[in-house]
Amino acid sequence: MGLLLAARWLLGDDPAPAGGLDRVAFPALLPHYWDLVGHSIVPFFPPGFPLLLAIADALGLLLAVPAIVGATTVWLAYLLVRRECGGTAAVALAAAWATTPIVLWGATHLMSDLVAAAGSLGAYYLIRTRRPGWSGAVTAFSILVRPSNVAFGLVMATFGTQGRARLRYSLASALGVGTLVAVFWHRYGSLSRVQYFVANVVVLRMPARGQLVFLLWETLRGSWPLMLLSLVAIIKTPARALVPCAWFLAFLLPYSMWPFAYEDWWWARYLLPALPAVLDLAAVGLRERQRASPAVERAAVPVVMLASLATCWEDARLGALTSSNDAGWRSLGVIVAENTPRDALVGTRSLAEALHVYAERVTFAPFGPRATALARYALERRQPVYLVEDENSVTLGFSFAEWHRSFALEHVFDITPSDHLFRVRMPDGSAP
Repeated sequence: MGLLLAARWLLGDDPAPAGGLDRVAFPALLPHYWDLVGHSIVPFFPPGFPLLLAIADALGLLLAVPAIVGATTVWLAYLLVRRECGGTAAVALAAAWATTPIVLWGATHLMSDLVAAAGSLGAYYLIRTRRPGWSGAVTAFSILVRPSNVAFGLVMATFGTQGRARLRYSLASALGVGTLVAVFWHRYGSLSRVQYFVANVVVLRMPARGQLVFLLWETLRGSWPLMLLSLVAIIKTPARALVPCAWFLAFLLPYSMWPFAYEDWWWARYLLPALPAVLDLAAVGLRERQRASPAVERAAVPVVMLASLATCWEDARLGALTSSNDAGWRSLGVIVAENTPRDALVGTRSLAEALHVYAERVTFAPFGPRATALARYALERRQPVYLVEDENSVTLGFSFAEWHRSFALEHVFDITPSDHLFRVRMPDGSAP
């Protein structure tokens, strides 16, 4: 959701109006993952995905972005694997890609992971079709979407290209890194304040066994038809498997060093930009099985299609198509808007962007610097103040105890079973 605010910022709007309050005096007014430079707020996010969202918003296609990107990856998947195993088998493998739970999740959520995967998939297809310059350009944009795609660029520059093709690819993809550096330098005046990278730094340590097992298990569970065929490719054609294996490991190992525990299956989304490597290996593995036996060739397509249907059950079980998406955020924003005055100041960690975008409410971070002082100041100037107490914040270790000690909280209604809206009053119960 913060990406929507960044998109509006690119269009020249103030994405999170402060309602006349001073952000310098009350830093809690800053949206999550934004910073204050002078008297202006700037996003921590890299510019690629917000730029795409800004274009889509201008065309009235904002909510369609995840579905469009998802459909694009299916088309690119078909084009890539058709070169290895023929058109009919390529349809089956593209279906296996489309029914992978994490791909479906990316196609229904306004997040950058599947966009980055589309970038690496498209760039790899262009390398395979001997268009390194265009591939480098696509890689450059994918780096602007998710800087971690630098790992893909390094693998392709090292193992995926040679000679002049390597030079053309490297120069084109380096534009992405250069643009990223220039954008953040322009925003902050130096690279020492690039909080996006500081906030997401991976602690360099040995891969944690639990993190590594989690990522491998979730990838296997969600895309086991592709993974099984990939093993065939690795065993039968190790030289051909070198590049996609290096590509997959370039994402798997760093994200195994992630300092925070992965809590749910969709955290495997971090490997989405590397999942096309598994698809490529699967196509090679299917080709090898087709060559081994005419019977295998005849059975390959229906078997892969049946396996894809089997993953649909996993999709339903995990809720890959029904878990909250942008439509859910819109709904929550409207609900809160209907139950708060238009001039209300709302303290929330989990719903801030939804309230900015869909309810046009001024919000603040309830655990931010001087948050309670801000609430007290607003109440003294007769501005209504509300607080969203959500289970997710408590799970992450935040506590609302100070709010209960400092103010009288009047329960208004339950936004969801785990998110509760309170009216904030002075300790004596007074409020505007």
